[in-house]
Amino acid sequence: MNKEIDINSNTTIGNLFGELLKNSQTKEIQSQSSRSLKEVQESLGKHNSSFEEVQKSIEEWNKKRKETLKDNQKTKRQVKNEEEMVPPSIDLEKRKALFCFYKKFEELSGKKEGYSKKLKSVEEGNNLEVKIQDFSENSEILESLREIGWDNGDMNDFGKYLRGEKKGKNNKDPLEILLDSEYLQKIRNEAITWKDKTSQFIRGRYLESRTGWSGLRNNRHLSSSLNVFGGKVKSIESEALSLIASKLLEKMLRKVEK
Repeated sequence: MNKEIDINSNTTIGNLFGELLKNSQTKEIQSQSSRSLKEVQESLGKHNSSFEEVQKSIEEWNKKRKETLKDNQKTKRQVKNEEEMVPPSIDLEKRKALFCFYKKFEELSGKKEGYSKKLKSVEEGNNLEVKIQDFSENSEILESLREIGWDNGDMNDFGKYLRGEKKGKNNKDPLEILLDSEYLQKIRNEAITWKDKTSQFIRGRYLESRTGWSGLRNNRHLSSSLNVFGGKVKSIESEALSLIASKLLEKMLRKVEK
């Protein structure tokens, strides 16, 4: 006999999904909610540790960003500690964890609406034959995450999506779904600017080599400079990934707190 999971359990999964399914008005609906949470536990258990890691790192990063913004407003000048503002590393395992948690979150949000309809039916003295709507995996957010390669692979084309050079299905921009317009415009401009700077630098060094100004020292300078440009581009892309992760977490936690 399968043991039902307590929807009030003090775990990451219990805290996040328990509120979506909490309903003690009828034993039948409560039992269905508990079984749903058990299914969540079984499907997400292996991702729990990675989810907690990325949640903690994003929360700390957001806190530092807010503190820096406050400092900048007080001094009316840009004061930015680059070391403190480095975006957290979000590797494939953490991206998968966020993807799976959000996918299950959307599924259970739909089930919660179904349970609410069932409860209303009970209160009105009607029967319990209320259908729980089937979950669709084709939500805009999940589809956009798949398009940029969030849950699979090394996201080699993410820079192209970020700069607006590559579009998704039907020529739509998946990042318009995944990021707030203000953040997207700002970080897209930065990504384009640094790509242009890199291209201009490489073009300049090429022209210098054509005119005979080259040598070991110049080659070392070229390599060092390209590392700086590459590091900046990578930092911008990492920030964009962190902003996406932050938005996914915000959507889940905001719904739970309501």
